[in-house]
Amino acid sequence: MEITPPSVTAKKIQWIYYFAGLFIMPLGVILMINSRLGPPPLASLSANIAILFPITLGTAAFLLQTLIVLIVMVYFKELKSILIFVSGTLLGFGLDFWDLIVLNDFFPEGITLQLLSFFSGLFVISFGQNLVRFSKFKATPMLEYMKLYQSVFKTENIFYSRLSVEGSILIISMVFALLGGLGLGTIDVGTFILLIGMPTFLHLQNVWMAPIFALKKVS
Repeated sequence: MEITPPSVTAKKIQWIYYFAGLFIMPLGVILMINSRLGPPPLASLSANIAILFPITLGTAAFLLQTLIVLIVMVYFKELKSILIFVSGTLLGFGLDFWDLIVLNDFFPEGITLQLLSFFSGLFVISFGQNLVRFSKFKATPMLEYMKLYQSVFKTENIFYSRLSVEGSILIISMVFALLGGLGLGTIDVGTFILLIGMPTFLHLQNVWMAPIFALKKVS
């Protein structure tokens, strides 16, 4: 099958997917954090850093993702990997937008509303990540870091790669929180559920999203 260059319309759709995904992903993170049931591992690390230092959640996430971008650039020896920096920057701004402006006073009370907030966040994050992936542009720092893991350990298994990367970040977040005197900080039962649940939910979202959103290859 020969793939033709994308048309102008297809290129516009790619950009829409890319920016829409990056815009709504931070919303999902904030919904999970404010549910107080536990955010994803990387978000928990960002949140714990933001608690220990006088910086916003978005700033903490930006610094972490900048570090990931540098690691990816050094490993793949590709200057174009700096494009991942764009998504990391937008995600950082997005976190502060949803956290400090839109959902500043949003803290659901009662287990029913907490669960609704948590699973809504899970849906939004996985929906946004798939949109970014369908755009075929350089993905988020986290997804590119997963590709680095796959390259190092010579594996194409997405589930175990994601599980290993998220698990290592969760351990770092736990150690960081304990050393900072936060206990486990923002880590809660939901964080451990997401360790396995996030890769699974990403796959399930992809099953119904791909036929609708995936850009078609022209033969």
